[in-house]
Amino acid sequence: MRPASAAKSLDIRGLQTWSGGGHVTSVYISSDSRGVWFGIADGAVYRGECHGGFEPKIVARLDCTLLSMIEAPHGGGALIGGDDGCVYRIGADGTSSVLAHHPGRWVENLVAHAEVGIIGFSAGKSVHVLSTQGGHEAICLEHSNSVSGIAINPPGKRLAASHYDGVSLWWLGARERTPKKLNWRGSHIAVSWSPDGRFLVTATQENELHGWRLADGMDMAMSGYAAKPRSMSWTRTGRYLVTSGAPTLTCWNCAGAGPMGSKPIELGEPTAAMATVVACHPRKTVVAAGFDHGQIAVADIELGLWASAMTSAGDRVTAIAWAPVGDALAFGTESGLIGLLAVNTKAA
Repeated sequence: MRPASAAKSLDIRGLQTWSGGGHVTSVYISSDSRGVWFGIADGAVYRGECHGGFEPKIVARLDCTLLSMIEAPHGGGALIGGDDGCVYRIGADGTSSVLAHHPGRWVENLVAHAEVGIIGFSAGKSVHVLSTQGGHEAICLEHSNSVSGIAINPPGKRLAASHYDGVSLWWLGARERTPKKLNWRGSHIAVSWSPDGRFLVTATQENELHGWRLADGMDMAMSGYAAKPRSMSWTRTGRYLVTSGAPTLTCWNCAGAGPMGSKPIELGEPTAAMATVVACHPRKTVVAAGFDHGQIAVADIELGLWASAMTSAGDRVTAIAWAPVGDALAFGTESGLIGLLAVNTKAA
Protein backbone atom coordinates (compact mmCIF):
# COMPACT_ATOMS: atom_id res chain seq x y z
CA MET A 1 0.00 0.00 0.00
CA ARG A 2 1.21 3.47 -0.80
CA PRO A 3 1.02 5.73 2.24
CA ALA A 4 -1.23 8.75 2.09
CA SER A 5 0.62 12.03 2.30
CA ALA A 6 -0.39 15.48 3.48
CA ALA A 7 0.97 16.74 0.20
CA LYS A 8 1.77 20.40 -0.19
CA SER A 9 1.94 19.96 -3.97
CA LEU A 10 -1.61 18.60 -4.28
CA ASP A 11 -4.41 20.54 -2.64
CA ILE A 12 -8.14 21.23 -2.72
CA ARG A 13 -9.52 24.66 -1.91
CA GLY A 14 -12.35 27.10 -2.55
CA LEU A 15 -15.31 24.83 -1.80
CA GLN A 16 -18.57 26.31 -3.14
CA THR A 17 -21.87 24.53 -2.54
CA TRP A 18 -25.54 24.88 -3.38
CA SER A 19 -28.68 22.91 -2.58
CA GLY A 20 -29.97 21.01 -5.59
CA GLY A 21 -32.91 19.70 -3.61
CA GLY A 22 -32.63 16.00 -4.50
CA HIS A 23 -30.40 13.04 -5.30
CA VAL A 24 -27.69 14.05 -7.81
CA THR A 25 -27.38 11.43 -10.55
CA SER A 26 -25.00 13.15 -12.97
CA VAL A 27 -22.52 16.01 -13.27
CA TYR A 28 -20.10 17.33 -15.88
CA ILE A 29 -18.13 20.47 -16.68
CA SER A 30 -18.50 21.58 -20.29
CA SER A 31 -15.69 21.11 -22.79
CA ASP A 32 -15.05 24.87 -22.84
CA SER A 33 -14.61 24.75 -19.01
CA ARG A 34 -17.30 27.39 -18.54
CA GLY A 35 -20.52 25.63 -17.54
CA VAL A 36 -21.09 23.19 -14.66
CA TRP A 37 -24.12 20.93 -15.20
CA PHE A 38 -25.94 18.89 -12.54
CA GLY A 39 -28.73 16.38 -13.13
CA ILE A 40 -31.14 15.75 -10.24
CA ALA A 41 -33.24 12.59 -9.96
CA ASP A 42 -36.49 14.59 -9.75
CA GLY A 43 -35.92 15.95 -13.27
CA ALA A 44 -34.28 19.28 -12.43
CA VAL A 45 -31.22 20.34 -14.43
CA TYR A 46 -28.93 22.99 -12.94
CA ARG A 47 -26.22 25.01 -14.65
CA GLY A 48 -23.59 27.11 -12.86
CA GLU A 49 -20.39 28.89 -13.78
CA CYS A 50 -17.07 27.08 -13.42
CA HIS A 51 -15.11 30.31 -12.92
CA GLY A 52 -16.40 33.42 -11.22
CA GLY A 53 -19.72 33.25 -9.42
CA PHE A 54 -20.88 29.62 -9.14
CA GLU A 55 -24.61 30.30 -8.43
CA PRO A 56 -26.31 27.36 -10.22
CA LYS A 57 -29.75 27.98 -11.69
CA ILE A 58 -32.39 25.57 -12.96
CA VAL A 59 -32.32 25.56 -16.76
CA ALA A 60 -34.88 22.77 -17.20
CA ARG A 61 -37.32 20.71 -15.15
CA LEU A 62 -38.32 17.50 -16.88
CA ASP A 63 -41.38 15.41 -16.08
CA CYS A 64 -39.37 12.23 -15.47
CA THR A 65 -36.80 10.66 -13.21
CA LEU A 66 -33.44 11.79 -14.58
CA LEU A 67 -31.26 8.68 -14.95
CA SER A 68 -28.29 9.82 -17.06
CA MET A 69 -26.71 12.98 -18.45
CA ILE A 70 -23.70 13.80 -20.63
CA GLU A 71 -22.51 16.79 -22.60
CA ALA A 72 -24.13 17.10 -26.02
CA PRO A 73 -21.57 17.15 -28.85
CA HIS A 74 -21.50 19.97 -31.41
CA GLY A 75 -23.30 22.92 -29.94
CA GLY A 76 -23.09 22.26 -26.23
CA GLY A 77 -25.86 21.76 -23.76
CA ALA A 78 -26.82 18.45 -22.20
CA LEU A 79 -28.18 15.09 -23.33
CA ILE A 80 -30.46 13.50 -20.76
CA GLY A 81 -32.01 10.05 -20.40
CA GLY A 82 -35.14 9.50 -18.31
CA ASP A 83 -37.41 6.77 -17.00
CA ASP A 84 -40.04 7.93 -19.51
CA GLY A 85 -38.04 6.43 -22.39
CA CYS A 86 -36.97 9.83 -23.73
CA VAL A 87 -33.59 11.25 -24.72
CA TYR A 88 -33.70 15.02 -24.28
CA ARG A 89 -31.37 17.73 -25.50
CA ILE A 90 -31.25 20.78 -23.23
CA GLY A 91 -29.58 23.99 -24.37
CA ALA A 92 -27.73 26.37 -22.07
CA ASP A 93 -30.69 28.73 -22.43
CA GLY A 94 -33.15 26.04 -21.29
CA THR A 95 -34.53 25.15 -24.71
CA SER A 96 -35.58 21.50 -24.81
CA SER A 97 -36.12 18.94 -27.57
CA VAL A 98 -36.77 15.19 -27.63
CA LEU A 99 -34.28 13.25 -29.76
CA ALA A 100 -35.82 9.81 -29.20
CA HIS A 101 -38.75 8.23 -27.37
CA HIS A 102 -39.13 4.56 -26.41
CA PRO A 103 -42.18 4.32 -24.13
CA GLY A 104 -42.06 1.84 -21.28
CA ARG A 105 -38.24 1.71 -21.17
CA TRP A 106 -35.60 3.47 -19.13
CA VAL A 107 -32.71 5.37 -20.72
CA GLU A 108 -30.04 4.62 -18.11
CA ASN A 109 -26.90 4.91 -20.27
CA LEU A 110 -25.74 7.59 -22.70
CA VAL A 111 -22.50 7.91 -24.70
CA ALA A 112 -21.33 10.24 -27.44
CA HIS A 113 -18.40 10.39 -29.86
CA ALA A 114 -18.05 13.94 -31.14
CA GLU A 115 -15.45 13.24 -33.84
CA VAL A 116 -17.48 10.47 -35.47
CA GLY A 117 -20.73 12.30 -34.81
CA ILE A 118 -22.80 9.69 -32.99
CA ILE A 119 -24.85 9.41 -29.81
CA GLY A 120 -25.64 6.04 -28.25
CA PHE A 121 -28.13 5.09 -25.57
CA SER A 122 -29.62 1.97 -24.06
CA ALA A 123 -33.36 1.36 -23.63
CA GLY A 124 -34.21 -2.01 -22.17
CA LYS A 125 -32.64 -4.75 -24.31
CA SER A 126 -31.79 -2.36 -27.16
CA VAL A 127 -28.95 0.03 -27.91
CA HIS A 128 -29.80 2.86 -30.29
CA VAL A 129 -27.27 4.94 -32.18
CA LEU A 130 -28.18 8.40 -33.48
CA SER A 131 -26.40 10.76 -35.81
CA THR A 132 -25.58 14.14 -34.31
CA GLN A 133 -26.60 15.65 -37.64
CA GLY A 134 -30.34 16.03 -37.09
CA GLY A 135 -30.53 13.30 -34.47
CA HIS A 136 -32.01 10.67 -36.80
CA GLU A 137 -31.75 7.08 -35.69
CA ALA A 138 -29.18 5.14 -37.69
CA ILE A 139 -28.74 1.82 -35.87
CA CYS A 140 -30.69 -0.38 -33.45
CA LEU A 141 -28.75 -3.20 -31.76
CA GLU A 142 -30.85 -5.88 -30.05
CA HIS A 143 -29.74 -8.06 -27.13
CA SER A 144 -31.26 -11.07 -25.36
CA ASN A 145 -30.97 -9.38 -21.93
CA SER A 146 -31.34 -5.86 -20.60
CA VAL A 147 -28.33 -3.67 -21.34
CA SER A 148 -26.62 -2.37 -18.20
CA GLY A 149 -23.80 -0.30 -19.70
CA ILE A 150 -22.43 0.91 -23.04
CA ALA A 151 -19.05 2.22 -24.23
CA ILE A 152 -17.64 3.31 -27.60
CA ASN A 153 -14.01 2.53 -28.46
CA PRO A 154 -11.58 5.44 -29.01
CA PRO A 155 -11.82 5.48 -32.84
CA GLY A 156 -15.63 5.42 -32.61
CA LYS A 157 -16.02 2.28 -34.72
CA ARG A 158 -17.10 -0.31 -32.13
CA LEU A 159 -19.67 -0.30 -29.37
CA ALA A 160 -19.65 -2.54 -26.30
CA ALA A 161 -22.82 -3.38 -24.38
CA SER A 162 -22.70 -5.13 -21.01
CA HIS A 163 -25.52 -7.43 -19.89
CA TYR A 164 -26.10 -10.71 -18.10
CA ASP A 165 -23.34 -13.24 -18.84
CA GLY A 166 -20.93 -10.83 -20.51
CA VAL A 167 -20.48 -8.21 -23.22
CA SER A 168 -21.55 -7.85 -26.85
CA LEU A 169 -19.13 -6.07 -29.23
CA TRP A 170 -20.60 -4.46 -32.34
CA TRP A 171 -18.94 -3.00 -35.44
CA LEU A 172 -21.00 0.13 -36.08
CA GLY A 173 -20.14 0.35 -39.80
CA ALA A 174 -20.76 -3.31 -40.64
CA ARG A 175 -23.53 -4.33 -43.03
CA GLU A 176 -24.07 -7.60 -41.18
CA ARG A 177 -24.64 -6.74 -37.54
CA THR A 178 -23.76 -9.82 -35.54
CA PRO A 179 -21.94 -9.10 -32.27
CA LYS A 180 -18.83 -10.77 -30.97
CA LYS A 181 -19.59 -12.16 -27.51
CA LEU A 182 -17.24 -11.88 -24.55
CA ASN A 183 -18.73 -14.39 -22.14
CA TRP A 184 -18.43 -14.51 -18.38
CA ARG A 185 -21.08 -15.84 -16.04
CA GLY A 186 -23.14 -13.53 -13.87
CA SER A 187 -24.52 -10.03 -14.05
CA HIS A 188 -22.34 -7.27 -15.50
CA ILE A 189 -23.53 -3.84 -14.38
CA ALA A 190 -21.18 -1.43 -16.20
CA VAL A 191 -18.58 -1.48 -18.99
CA SER A 192 -15.54 0.67 -19.76
CA TRP A 193 -13.13 0.77 -22.71
CA SER A 194 -9.50 1.76 -22.10
CA PRO A 195 -8.36 4.95 -23.89
CA ASP A 196 -5.75 2.97 -25.87
CA GLY A 197 -8.40 0.44 -26.95
CA ARG A 198 -6.51 -2.55 -25.54
CA PHE A 199 -8.81 -3.54 -22.68
CA LEU A 200 -12.51 -3.84 -21.98
CA VAL A 201 -13.55 -4.06 -18.33
CA THR A 202 -16.90 -4.67 -16.66
CA ALA A 203 -18.10 -4.24 -13.09
CA THR A 204 -20.10 -7.18 -11.78
CA GLN A 205 -22.63 -7.98 -9.06
CA GLU A 206 -20.06 -10.30 -7.46
CA ASN A 207 -17.95 -7.42 -6.04
CA GLU A 208 -15.29 -7.75 -8.71
CA LEU A 209 -14.26 -6.55 -12.15
CA HIS A 210 -13.85 -8.74 -15.18
CA GLY A 211 -11.54 -7.68 -17.99
CA TRP A 212 -10.60 -8.78 -21.50
CA ARG A 213 -7.38 -8.08 -23.40
CA LEU A 214 -8.87 -7.61 -26.85
CA ALA A 215 -5.80 -8.49 -28.92
CA ASP A 216 -5.89 -12.16 -27.87
CA GLY A 217 -9.15 -12.53 -25.93
CA MET A 218 -7.37 -13.27 -22.65
CA ASP A 219 -9.74 -12.58 -19.77
CA MET A 220 -9.13 -11.89 -16.10
CA ALA A 221 -10.98 -11.57 -12.80
CA MET A 222 -10.03 -8.52 -10.74
CA SER A 223 -11.36 -9.26 -7.28
CA GLY A 224 -10.99 -8.38 -3.59
CA TYR A 225 -13.57 -5.58 -3.39
CA ALA A 226 -15.62 -4.92 -0.26
CA ALA A 227 -18.54 -3.59 -2.34
CA LYS A 228 -19.64 -3.42 -5.97
CA PRO A 229 -17.11 -1.31 -7.94
CA ARG A 230 -19.76 0.63 -9.87
CA SER A 231 -17.53 3.57 -10.85
CA MET A 232 -14.49 3.12 -13.14
CA SER A 233 -12.15 5.68 -14.69
CA TRP A 234 -8.96 5.47 -16.79
CA THR A 235 -5.98 7.78 -16.78
CA ARG A 236 -5.45 9.62 -20.07
CA THR A 237 -3.09 7.09 -21.68
CA GLY A 238 -4.91 4.02 -20.35
CA ARG A 239 -2.04 2.95 -18.10
CA TYR A 240 -4.15 2.94 -14.92
CA LEU A 241 -7.74 1.95 -14.20
CA VAL A 242 -9.12 3.36 -10.94
CA THR A 243 -12.33 2.13 -9.33
CA SER A 244 -14.67 2.61 -6.39
CA GLY A 245 -15.89 -0.22 -4.17
CA ALA A 246 -13.25 -0.22 -1.40
CA PRO A 247 -12.18 1.91 1.59
CA THR A 248 -9.14 2.93 -0.47
CA LEU A 249 -8.85 3.92 -4.13
CA THR A 250 -8.15 0.75 -6.09
CA CYS A 251 -5.79 1.29 -9.01
CA TRP A 252 -4.90 -1.42 -11.57
CA ASN A 253 -1.73 -1.05 -13.65
CA CYS A 254 -2.65 -1.91 -17.23
CA ALA A 255 0.77 -1.28 -18.78
CA GLY A 256 2.38 -4.05 -20.82
CA ALA A 257 0.40 -7.29 -20.67
CA GLY A 258 -2.08 -5.75 -18.24
CA PRO A 259 -3.11 -6.50 -14.68
CA MET A 260 -3.40 -10.30 -15.00
CA GLY A 261 -1.96 -11.97 -11.93
CA SER A 262 -0.99 -8.70 -10.25
CA LYS A 263 -2.29 -6.85 -7.22
CA PRO A 264 -3.69 -3.33 -7.49
CA ILE A 265 -2.19 -0.20 -5.99
CA GLU A 266 -4.23 1.05 -3.04
CA LEU A 267 -4.22 4.80 -2.52
CA GLY A 268 -5.02 6.24 0.90
CA GLU A 269 -5.44 4.67 4.32
CA PRO A 270 -8.41 2.33 4.83
CA THR A 271 -11.26 3.82 6.89
CA ALA A 272 -14.87 2.89 7.59
CA ALA A 273 -15.88 4.97 4.57
CA MET A 274 -16.24 3.51 1.07
CA ALA A 275 -15.23 5.11 -2.24
CA THR A 276 -18.42 5.58 -4.29
CA VAL A 277 -17.35 7.51 -7.42
CA VAL A 278 -14.01 8.12 -9.15
CA ALA A 279 -12.79 10.33 -12.01
CA CYS A 280 -9.26 10.49 -13.44
CA HIS A 281 -7.61 13.81 -14.25
CA PRO A 282 -7.83 14.66 -17.97
CA ARG A 283 -4.04 15.12 -18.29
CA LYS A 284 -2.13 13.67 -15.31
CA THR A 285 -1.90 10.47 -13.27
CA VAL A 286 -4.17 12.04 -10.69
CA VAL A 287 -7.58 10.73 -9.60
CA ALA A 288 -10.46 12.32 -7.71
CA ALA A 289 -12.91 10.32 -5.63
CA GLY A 290 -16.03 10.78 -3.55
CA PHE A 291 -16.83 8.68 -0.49
CA ASP A 292 -20.02 7.61 1.23
CA HIS A 293 -19.37 9.87 4.23
CA GLY A 294 -18.99 13.05 2.17
CA GLN A 295 -15.24 13.19 1.66
CA ILE A 296 -13.74 14.37 -1.64
CA ALA A 297 -10.15 13.16 -2.17
CA VAL A 298 -7.52 13.76 -4.84
CA ALA A 299 -4.50 11.46 -5.19
CA ASP A 300 -1.47 11.20 -7.45
CA ILE A 301 -1.13 7.54 -8.43
CA GLU A 302 2.61 7.56 -9.13
CA LEU A 303 3.78 9.98 -6.44
CA GLY A 304 1.46 8.72 -3.70
CA LEU A 305 0.29 12.26 -2.85
CA TRP A 306 -3.11 12.79 -1.23
CA ALA A 307 -5.38 15.73 -0.38
CA SER A 308 -8.97 15.76 0.83
CA ALA A 309 -11.88 17.92 1.89
CA MET A 310 -15.27 17.21 3.48
CA THR A 311 -18.52 18.43 1.96
CA SER A 312 -20.85 20.25 4.32
CA ALA A 313 -23.55 17.61 3.76
CA GLY A 314 -21.43 14.72 5.00
CA ASP A 315 -23.37 12.18 2.95
CA ARG A 316 -22.72 9.87 0.01
CA VAL A 317 -21.04 11.50 -2.98
CA THR A 318 -22.94 10.23 -6.03
CA ALA A 319 -21.32 12.11 -8.94
CA ILE A 320 -17.96 13.75 -9.64
CA ALA A 321 -16.28 15.29 -12.70
CA TRP A 322 -13.15 17.25 -13.66
CA ALA A 323 -12.94 20.41 -15.69
CA PRO A 324 -11.26 19.63 -19.05
CA VAL A 325 -8.17 21.63 -18.02
CA GLY A 326 -7.99 19.81 -14.68
CA ASP A 327 -8.19 22.79 -12.33
CA ALA A 328 -11.64 22.21 -10.85
CA LEU A 329 -13.92 19.44 -9.62
CA ALA A 330 -17.71 19.39 -9.63
CA PHE A 331 -19.64 16.98 -7.41
CA GLY A 332 -23.09 16.07 -6.17
CA THR A 333 -24.42 14.07 -3.23
CA GLU A 334 -27.30 11.79 -2.33
CA SER A 335 -29.05 14.49 -0.31
CA GLY A 336 -28.85 17.04 -3.13
CA LEU A 337 -25.77 19.10 -2.34
CA ILE A 338 -24.06 20.31 -5.53
CA GLY A 339 -20.62 21.83 -5.42
CA LEU A 340 -17.42 23.02 -7.04
CA LEU A 341 -13.82 22.80 -5.82
CA ALA A 342 -10.59 24.34 -7.09
CA VAL A 343 -7.73 21.84 -7.32
CA ASN A 344 -3.99 22.52 -7.55
CA THR A 345 -2.03 19.78 -9.32
CA LYS A 346 0.74 21.94 -10.82
CA ALA A 347 3.52 20.37 -8.77
CA ALA A 348 2.01 16.88 -8.89
